[in-house]
Amino acid sequence: SPPGGKNIVHVDDVAKLVVAALEQAPDQLVYLAAGENVSYFDFFRRMQQYTGQRSFILPLPCFVMRILGLVGDGIRWLGIRSKLSSVNMKILCIGNYYTAKKAEQEFGIRFRSLDDILKDSLGRVE
Repeated sequence: SPPGGKNIVHVDDVAKLVVAALEQAPDQLVYLAAGENVSYFDFFRRMQQYTGQRSFILPLPCFVMRILGLVGDGIRWLGIRSKLSSVNMKILCIGNYYTAKKAEQEFGIRFRSLDDILKDSLGRVE
């Protein structure tokens, strides 16, 4: 798995925030809809718990990701379509983490955890 991470937010929580902001927010204010900050490794590990699927998760260091990106750039240079690129690999090395504290405080919205999101979207496999 890549070394970075993302913020995972439930679509219903995003919709609640949009409605609340449209109805209650003063003009020109912006809000972030942000759920749980999670590394890619933890995301895949926790998703395995809910799907019941077991697979080996190989953590890849950033320097390996960057080398793969250069390989992808070369493939693209040859005219072969690929999602592998230096830009994509660099992004996967970054922790894209955010907070919704402002929205939570102003609108009282509780953003769901990754576990709640996975239960809702995947169901729980016992």
